Amino acid sequence: MNNNNNQNNNNNNYVTPEKVDLSKVTVNQNDNMLNRERDNIVSATIQANQAINTNQARDVNNAIKVKKHNPIISFIIVITLFALAGFLSYLGYRLISKYITTSDAKYTTTTTTTTKANPFPKYVYNREIARKFQNDNMVLILAPTQKDFSYHYILFTKNDAGIIHKEEGAYDLKNSSLGLNSTDGNYRLFTVNDNYLFCDGIELEMADTEMKYYQYQDDASSKLLLINGAIKYELAYYYDGGVHGLHSYTEDATSITLDNGMVFSKQGFTVENNGFTFEMGS
Repeated sequence: MNNNNNQNNNNNNYVTPEKVDLSKVTVNQNDNMLNRERDNIVSATIQANQAINTNQARDVNNAIKVKKHNPIISFIIVITLFALAGFLSYLGYRLISKYITTSDAKYTTTTTTTTKANPFPKYVYNREIARKFQNDNMVLILAPTQKDFSYHYILFTKNDAGIIHKEEGAYDLKNSSLGLNSTDGNYRLFTVNDNYLFCDGIELEMADTEMKYYQYQDDASSKLLLINGAIKYELAYYYDGGVHGLHSYTEDATSITLDNGMVFSKQGFTVENNGFTFEMGS
């Protein structure tokens, strides 16, 4: 029988275990050795638990956690996130720019900035018209260019009562300067700035009001009657070839009369004297 079992075990390469029957084991309940071993185990467990330092255990656990979070790995993760955010931002910018360029191009509005030209220098250098400059005490009028004479002027100073001094002469106008040569031999040099004429502390600004002039020209001669019509500062300048001068005058609805007796009859925008018709200048 046993031979058959051994043969079966050898053939199957395993041993069939037998169930332990605890009823066959004799345990002495009063065995002092077992009690001592049990007491030793309990005592050792209590001592081990009492020996544990809570703070030290917490520090150890934290240290383990720190070691688990490698700083190099954290740095790589942060750099990767920043790179990803930058790439996404750049991609969004490119997409928006492309959309604006392609989709909204037909709605593009071009804004043109226009700078208003300064009228003063243009006014000063325009020799085809009469030009007037003044301040509280002085008035300067530049006559327009005529065929047989050029660059005449009248200048007077004034106060509240009226004109206290007057002169006439020829002027020389160049870039940034205006020279006045009076018939009395006086000379003044004005600097042409952007907004006024300047000479020895005197500033004269553009003042093209209360002034008018009439011109006659043909192939042989030129004539000019220039009127400053400001109240209390009335002054006329007449030129006819070699005859020219400053005059006081009176004016009504039909005529202009100079203090030398010359009368110019008024016909709308013209005046007439001795058969010559003078056209009003612009």
